[in-house]
Amino acid sequence: MTDWGGAIIQVKKNSKIDEGWQRNFLSAILSTSQGARIAIAVSEDTDIYDMDDIMWCLTTRVNPHTDILNPLPGGRGQTFMPAERMTAGDKEWTASNTRFEGGMGIDATVPYGYEEDFLRPQYPVDKFDAKDWFTDSDIDNMTKRMHGWMHSLAKFGR
Repeated sequence: MTDWGGAIIQVKKNSKIDEGWQRNFLSAILSTSQGARIAIAVSEDTDIYDMDDIMWCLTTRVNPHTDILNPLPGGRGQTFMPAERMTAGDKEWTASNTRFEGGMGIDATVPYGYEEDFLRPQYPVDKFDAKDWFTDSDIDNMTKRMHGWMHSLAKFGR
């Protein structure tokens, strides 16, 4: 994401008392920039630089009724936000009369204590050496054909 548009953070929960910090972090992130639109919190088993991994978390770990947050409606906005332009009504569209509707915080973390319920299928890629079965040329050819999710699957087994 662009520097003003949002953030993806990774949260490690060490105990039951850590549950909920991710929502505080999301709220704080959305509060620190007038233009922040989205902040997503994921668990430590997620590669925050892999959009396929982020999409996995969004589709399997987010309850739309409880995990999508809008913590700051009505704050100061930015003039480059077309969505807020609609709230300015008949007024000229300037920074002084736009509204920031708070952005969207998404808690896509695994609830503490339920880690076993959210385990992903794991292929034992750490126990397999492709060089035992294929030539370097074959491996290079296969690697060139990999796209998207296949990179994560080859690297992490999920």
